[in-house]
Amino acid sequence: MFFIILATIVLVNICSADHLLYVCCTHLRVQFRLLQYDLSNIVKKNNFLSNHDLGLVEGELVELIKWHQALIRLSNNLEIIYSKSILYNFVSSSVLICLTGFNVVAIQNVAFAIMFLVFLTASLLQIYLLCFFGDLLMKSSMEVRDAVYNCKWYYLNAKIRKNLIIVNSRTQEPCKLTAFGFSDVNRRAFMSILSSSWSYFALLKTIYNPAKN
Repeated sequence: MFFIILATIVLVNICSADHLLYVCCTHLRVQFRLLQYDLSNIVKKNNFLSNHDLGLVEGELVELIKWHQALIRLSNNLEIIYSKSILYNFVSSSVLICLTGFNVVAIQNVAFAIMFLVFLTASLLQIYLLCFFGDLLMKSSMEVRDAVYNCKWYYLNAKIRKNLIIVNSRTQEPCKLTAFGFSDVNRRAFMSILSSSWSYFALLKTIYNPAKN
């Protein structure tokens, strides 16, 4: 009973931190999508605008730029909070996936093999979700540049166009999560972790077979 309670507490602590990250990434994605919609519809006419209309567009664009900057700050804060734990997850996951997969193959006891298989599935799911939501955040922040391009900027004056160019330049560097600066958190990182785990697994299996014989 003690071990069940202890395991439950550990799982709740781990899942709470991870799910908070997922919620934050999802919220930022929604905000970036709303920003894209407002940017792409900032010009509502299909002709050149009057000075009054241009003034309204410029004021709205200033508010959207402030909104964009706030989202960038929130993304950077999320990166600062989680970057070290993400690095730990990346390093530990490569080792855990390798060792757990090896135990599934090597252990003859079916009950123990199933237990390790469940743990392997949970480990893969955890690291995949981390990379999935990191990839979600990165892509949604980069999609803002498409909204800038599609906002009928050719009907605007030179001053507003320069502001749009600045926004477009900023979107070239995506908001992202990193493993303490060593690696970006995206689906490509998940494939790299699987590749590393498979390399360790193949090495362990090669060493294990002669010992078995």
